[in-house]
Amino acid sequence: MGEMPFYREFQGLHPKVKRLVTIVIVVSLWFLFVIHLVFKVPLGDKDINNPIVIALWVLVGLGVPLFIINGGMETLVTTTGIKVRQYWIFGTTIKYD
Repeated sequence: MGEMPFYREFQGLHPKVKRLVTIVIVVSLWFLFVIHLVFKVPLGDKDINNPIVIALWVLVGLGVPLFIINGGMETLVTTTGIKVRQYWIFGTTIKYD
């Protein structure tokens, strides 16, 4: 299958910008679970009208597509120095270099 949209544009960014985008994505995804655990906010459908839950799902809705578009990033978590290559197929297949 072809490249993800905006993949080339993302790869052309400055390495510091790519790292910042990756950190923001990872933090936005983990933020959901931290709020859920600390404040005991249910994440089920019955609480979909809760403004906090809606805000959290907006974060995830923005974070996941960016994470998938981020497919070719060599360094996923810069603080640990782990080198990974993240494939774009639903963001599930990770190859450790």
